[in-house]
Amino acid sequence: MDWTAWFRRFGSGDPELLTVDHRGFFHSRAGRGYLVFVLFCACLSAVIGYGIYQSNLRWFVASKTEEKLTALELVDSFFSTYSELRGQFPSESVPVPATFRAHAIERFNRARNPNETLRLMLVGVPGREIRIPPSDPDMAEAVRALVASPDTRPMPRHVVIGDQPLLRTLHPSIANQPSCVDCHNAIQPGQHWKLNDLMGAFAIDVPLAPFLGATRREAILIAGTVFVLACGLGFYVFLLQFRAFASDIYKRLSDAVENLADGFAIYDAQGALVLGNPAHRRYAAVTERFPLSAPGEVPPDTLGAVSREVALPDDRWIHVSEIRTRSGDIVRIESDISALKQRETELRAAKDQADHANQAKSEFLALMSHELRTPLNAINGFSEIIRGEFFGPVDRRYRGYANDINDSGQYLLSVINDILDMAKVEAGKIDLAEDRVDVAAMVDGCFRLLGDRAQAGGLTLGVDVPSSLRLMADELRLKQVLVNLLSNSVKFTPPGGTVTVTARIASDGSAVLAVADTGIGIAAEHIPNALAPFGQVDNRISRKYGGTGLGLPLSRGLVELHGGTLAIESAPGRGTVVSIVLPAQRVLVFEALAEEVSG
Repeated sequence: MDWTAWFRRFGSGDPELLTVDHRGFFHSRAGRGYLVFVLFCACLSAVIGYGIYQSNLRWFVASKTEEKLTALELVDSFFSTYSELRGQFPSESVPVPATFRAHAIERFNRARNPNETLRLMLVGVPGREIRIPPSDPDMAEAVRALVASPDTRPMPRHVVIGDQPLLRTLHPSIANQPSCVDCHNAIQPGQHWKLNDLMGAFAIDVPLAPFLGATRREAILIAGTVFVLACGLGFYVFLLQFRAFASDIYKRLSDAVENLADGFAIYDAQGALVLGNPAHRRYAAVTERFPLSAPGEVPPDTLGAVSREVALPDDRWIHVSEIRTRSGDIVRIESDISALKQRETELRAAKDQADHANQAKSEFLALMSHELRTPLNAINGFSEIIRGEFFGPVDRRYRGYANDINDSGQYLLSVINDILDMAKVEAGKIDLAEDRVDVAAMVDGCFRLLGDRAQAGGLTLGVDVPSSLRLMADELRLKQVLVNLLSNSVKFTPPGGTVTVTARIASDGSAVLAVADTGIGIAAEHIPNALAPFGQVDNRISRKYGGTGLGLPLSRGLVELHGGTLAIESAPGRGTVVSIVLPAQRVLVFEALAEEVSG
C-alpha cells in the first residue's frame, strides 16, 4: 500500500489530526523548546513594557517641568516688572506685588479642574510667610531645603498627597528688587528682609494619576502585542520544525514497516484496512483462517491482548497479535514462528530423550545396587565371621585380612546405598516416613556415631539445640543428612578444630539447623561443584581427601523433599557453615521453644 495517503491528512491540516499533532508537539523536543521560547518572550515583553512605561514617565516629567518653568519665569518676570513700576509710582491704592500675585494665582486656580490639570501656588517660607503657608509637610520641607541650599534652581519631585500622585515643581521666589524688600519689611517689620533673600516659592502640582493610568495601559498593550506576535511567530516556526522532524520520522518508520519481515497492518474502528505492508499481503491465508477481531474483543492499550498461533497448510506457523489504540484503530502483527516451533519440537524431543536416559540411568543404578548388595552382604557377613573367629581360631594375618575386607565391604555398601538413594531422589521415588522428631536426641545420636572419629582427629564437638524443639519430619532421612554434614566437617577440619550443631527458630517461624566447622573451607566459586552429584572440589587423582561426592547433593535432595533448603557459606581457611531451613509448618513446639529461649 502507498504510504503517501497515510500522511495526506497530516499535510491537509485536518482539525482532528492537528489536535493530536499539537498534543504530540508539546511532548516533543520542539515543544519543550517552544515553552522555553514563550518564557523568554514573556520576560522580553515585560522588559519592553517596563521600558516604555519609564520612558513615557521621564518624557512627561521633562516636558511638564520645562513647560512649568517657562510659565513661572514668565510670571516672575511680569511680577518683577510690576514691582519696579509700582516703586516708581507709589500709591496706597495700588496693591502690593505679593497681594497682586496671590489674587492672580487664586483666580488662575479657580478656572481649572484640580484633578486633571496643574495647580499653581505661591507659598512663603515656613514661619515667615505673608499670607499663604506651605499646604502640606512635604512642601514645607522642600521650601526649607531651598532656603538652606545655595542652589536656587527649580526642584521637580514626585509626591503623593492623600491617595493622589503629583508631579511637584518648586521655583524659588527671590527678593531681587529693593522695592520688594522694602514692601516686605513694611508688612513684616520684625523679619528684616534683605536683598536676594528667598521669600517663598512658586509651587506647581500636576496630577499624575491620569497620565500613569494611560501610560500603564499603553505599556501593557504594547507588551502584550509583542508577546502575542512573538509567541505566534515562534509557534509557527517551532511547529514547522516539529512537522519536518515528524515527517522525517514517519518516512523512516514507513520504510522500516515496509521492509519488516513480519506482517503489519492497521484497521480502523469499522474494520477497514488503512494500511498494510507487503508481508501482511503475503499472509492473506492467515487473515482467512483468523479474521480480524471485533473492536469490542480487543482491550485498549494491552500488548498482545488478542493473540493466536495459526498453522498454515505448508507447515508454517504464524503468530497473530492484535492491539487496539486509543483512537480505536486495531494494529495487527503477524510473525512467522515456524523456526521457533521447530526448535520447540526439537527441545521437547531432546527433553523426552533426556528423561528416558535419566530414567534408564536410575533404573540401572537401582538394579546394579541391588545386584551388588547381595554379594556384598555375603562378603561382609563371612568377613565378620572370620574376624570374630566364630568357628575357631585363625591365623593373626588372616584375621587382619578379614578386618580389612569387612571395612572395605562396609564402605562399598555405604557408597552403593548413597548411589541408590541419589537415584531415588532424582527419580522422585523416595517416600518420607514423617513422625514427631526430637531434634536434640537426634543430634546426640549423630554425635555418638561420629564421636570416635572426631576424637581420633583431635576435634571438639559442640551442640546448641533447644531440648524442647520438635519437628514433623522423616527422622531417618534427616539424621542421614546430619551424619553426611558432620562426616564432611570431621573429614575437612584439622586437629584442634571444632564442629558445632545449632538450631533456632527464624523470624518467619521456620526452623534453622546449622553445622559449622573451623575446617579448610571452600571457595565460593567451588560451592556449586560441591553440590553437584559426584562433584569434587579437588578433582586431582592424587587428591588428599577421599569420597564419592554424593554426600552434599544427596543431603540437599533429602532436605528439599521436606520442603526446605540447604545453603553453604564458606571461605578458604575460615571454615564452613551448612544451614538447613525447614518450613514453619514442620515446627511442632514453637511456643515452648520461645519460652525456653526467652528464659
